[in-house]
Amino acid sequence: MNCETAVPIPEAAITVRVDRGFRGSQYMGIVTYATNDVGKFRVPSDEPCDSWLTLFFNKDGFDTLQTQIKGTPGGPIQLCMTRTVSP
Repeated sequence: MNCETAVPIPEAAITVRVDRGFRGSQYMGIVTYATNDVGKFRVPSDEPCDSWLTLFFNKDGFDTLQTQIKGTPGGPIQLCMTRTVSP
């Protein structure tokens, strides 16, 4: 969602980086996910439940947002993106 207006941000691209996966593996994923029309998303993973992932959210007109999670969250994650300030 937009941090200033609390309006959902549809079609924000999501890239996944595995920081600590199966047997300590690390790799950067490709952009294959996006938020839906109401700003919600789901990122399936084959990584074990105790893996560390960083999610990167990109959308034109907004600063890139990144957040790190461990395992599968027990519920929704509340995130917001800040509009890019034009010089």
